[in-house]
Amino acid sequence: MKMAKYATITGLIMLLCLNSAWAQLGSTAPKHDSRVEKILKERDIAYRIDKDGDFRVTFDMGEGRSQLAFIMSKTSEYRNFEIREIHSVGYRSATEQFPPSVANQLLEDNFLIKLGAWAKVGNLAIFIVRLSADADGESLVNALRLTLESADEMEMKLTGDEDEF
Repeated sequence: MKMAKYATITGLIMLLCLNSAWAQLGSTAPKHDSRVEKILKERDIAYRIDKDGDFRVTFDMGEGRSQLAFIMSKTSEYRNFEIREIHSVGYRSATEQFPPSVANQLLEDNFLIKLGAWAKVGNLAIFIVRLSADADGESLVNALRLTLESADEMEMKLTGDEDEF
């Protein structure tokens, strides 16, 4: 009797484990931050969620230009402050090293910017705004717009008519 009860419990545990594994395999939706999703939906801002769970947002910048930004779902913390990042690429170098004139332009722009900064990631210049992860909708959308505008303006300064990003 004890052996049959043990076999039944073991079988039940195995069944639960298999169901859990199948549920994970069948789940194709990446984990994303519902706070961001709620804000974007409330403002009718079109987005896609990438394989990392980040939000891809493309805006029409006018004059036939568009700009792509990423609102990161994964946040970081400093003490009791949860931080979210918004990224947009503004420049791609042909090599790992930026030409001195480009590097200087990015540094000069960093001095003038009130929120956000340029960063070099590989051969890309990325504009990054960091803000509170629980920022209200207006603050998140303003930070997103600032990111998109800054990256697109720099792309125009550095590449002229090109609109790669």
